[in-house]
Amino acid sequence: MGKRIFFRNKDIKRKHYERQAANRYVAKAHQNKDSVRKRHERTEETKNLHKEKVADYQEFVIEEGYKSPGYRIKPGCLAPSIVVIKDFIRSYVRTVKGTGRLSQKKTATVRTATAYAEQFFGGFEEATGSKIVPDDRSEIYSWIKKTLTEEGEVEDIKKQKFNFDRNDFTDLVASMWTRDCPIFMHGLLKVSILFALQVFLFTGARIGAFIPESKRKSQRGLRYRQWLKKNRNENYTVFGIGIRDDSRPQFASGLLLLVIALAHGAISGINSLADLAQFDLRDGRTTEIPLSWNPDALNKPVFRNVTAKGPQEVALNKERFCTLLRSLLTAAGYSKHATIHDIRRALGKKIEARHGSAPVSQIYAHRSESTYPEHYQAHCSSIDTVGDVLDEGEETYHIEYFQSYRQFREVGLPCELPAEMEVAIMKMPEIVEARDRIKQLLDNADHFGAAEEEQEYRKLYTRIQLSELHRFQHEWVQERRQRRVLNRGKDEPDWPEGNTRTRALALIMPELDHLGATLSIPKQLAFDERLLFAEQLLTQCRRDYNVIYLPGEAPTDDRKCPVHDCRKDLQSPTLTHSDRSAHIHDCTRGDIARRLHIGESDLRYCYECMTWCPQVEWRDHCSYHLQSWSDLHCEVVICRYTVIRPGYCPCCVWNQGLPADKRLKYWTSSANLRKHLEHRHIVEIKWPTIDPICGCPQTFASEQEFRYHLHDVHGLTDGIWKSRKPSLKRK
Repeated sequence: MGKRIFFRNKDIKRKHYERQAANRYVAKAHQNKDSVRKRHERTEETKNLHKEKVADYQEFVIEEGYKSPGYRIKPGCLAPSIVVIKDFIRSYVRTVKGTGRLSQKKTATVRTATAYAEQFFGGFEEATGSKIVPDDRSEIYSWIKKTLTEEGEVEDIKKQKFNFDRNDFTDLVASMWTRDCPIFMHGLLKVSILFALQVFLFTGARIGAFIPESKRKSQRGLRYRQWLKKNRNENYTVFGIGIRDDSRPQFASGLLLLVIALAHGAISGINSLADLAQFDLRDGRTTEIPLSWNPDALNKPVFRNVTAKGPQEVALNKERFCTLLRSLLTAAGYSKHATIHDIRRALGKKIEARHGSAPVSQIYAHRSESTYPEHYQAHCSSIDTVGDVLDEGEETYHIEYFQSYRQFREVGLPCELPAEMEVAIMKMPEIVEARDRIKQLLDNADHFGAAEEEQEYRKLYTRIQLSELHRFQHEWVQERRQRRVLNRGKDEPDWPEGNTRTRALALIMPELDHLGATLSIPKQLAFDERLLFAEQLLTQCRRDYNVIYLPGEAPTDDRKCPVHDCRKDLQSPTLTHSDRSAHIHDCTRGDIARRLHIGESDLRYCYECMTWCPQVEWRDHCSYHLQSWSDLHCEVVICRYTVIRPGYCPCCVWNQGLPADKRLKYWTSSANLRKHLEHRHIVEIKWPTIDPICGCPQTFASEQEFRYHLHDVHGLTDGIWKSRKPSLKRK
């Protein structure tokens, strides 16, 4: 080796070590971490679950006398015997017995018991370095599946797999805008959920890919910048899925993203649809408009949490999204709730039918092609065996029914328990015992213990209530379908329609009616129709839901009363939220009365068409509405501090012998409506009844049964049946 080469290599080595030192390399500094195999294959959540199981085991062996009180699990501890492990698993299944959700016996399932054992095995190995031998693991798994199942300690049952397909999606989308949801949702939140469901429908992504858990809402979630799930480098796209717009409104993903971005102010140089309409593409020289995001919007989430005051800067989290989705499914009539994974499974079925299994694994990012056929198949086979045997063309309509959630849909599904079942729950022994414990703690002045017991009581009550609600919904669906068979396909109008609030809001927000009609019919829209659809969506997104005002009664831009003679500042601290709309309504009454030269008492407001009517025309006006009256709901409807539909007396509305204005007499207070029913009707009724008394065909054996009926069918609040004061007969 020549001198030149020797000194050059020496210089290279010197620079090599200098770069190491400059970049703070320290030899042997990571020996402890690097000695752990597959350290990054388990997330922190998984490791915490493992630690919990190890802590449970340590407490178990001490409590049950397997180890001395000073025993601690630490590196070097020997693996327990198979007898101790089996006893530990038995203690777990006995601990959770009575809380199972899938099992009718409320026991643990084979799957949950096996998962508990797996978590303990992993945690014990991490904590001690001692590995439980594979033979012992296999024995435990087999013992759980066979022995514990035979003994009745666990049940071998899994949640059935159904596909939430395109037909289910369109039914849900139509229901979102035409039926009442148990939970209030801002217009922007509805549009965001619709777009999110479309994204999941077309990409097959898991829910966490776009909508993060609450603890990660500040870091994860779909952002306006280019972003992909599991991408460790945001400047490098490993693999993506492109989805396009569609002229059918139910699948217009591009249009929905445009509306959401305009509502967020995220598009650079574009603030409204009118700005886009100024582009002229008719000459053919320009065929597309390259839009870009505002720099300050790049790191902001697309799916944001939205309250009545408007959108927030934080991402919509998984817990809230799932709660909203369950409410929408219930409102749509689904007695069994679908998940995003069911949407993901449905996409895989479609892709496999058209392209085979390999593209499914590519889109799902599965490492093995066997993952989809092993874990993503519905509980019913997709093969038309009848067509194969008879050498006929494939027909899958019956398979799609058994695989989809449509079999669980019944429009009008009740979302709350009947009053009689609520009373039965309050009388259950475990509920009574829990209330007695709380009372005893309060008598002993143990307020801290009483607070903890009250929390456990609420959990117990909610768990029982949900269980009873699911059972009641199942029975209700079966009974309704049986009645439909007996009535030869005809439904009986014996349940509220479930769209009273939505119909009232459509009078205040006209775009709701059009959106509901557009999204209920899967037809392709022309350009002008799509533009109108987008404008109405954007109107919904930008509406102020802080306080809802009746038509023509919205405050001015400077938040003052619109009546010229008043101009009161509605942001005054002396006015509550409910006082704001009431103030404008009273001022409007006075202003219209002065212009008509009549007294304020001679002016009536019709909530059925949201117009003012003089008293002299009121009877004829009421008669017009009664000609097509069919709604059984009679309770006062309040939305965002404003009465949008008053309460009606069911006994008066359906009494054909009363004048029209008496039949449609209304109350804006639930307490006053209840007082009218009790003092005017219930005291006069003789029990049992012989003739119908409230527009329903059934008769009632007692006053309490009638009160239950008023709550269950006519929508009155639970105060109508919780009243403890007996109705006094008039003398």
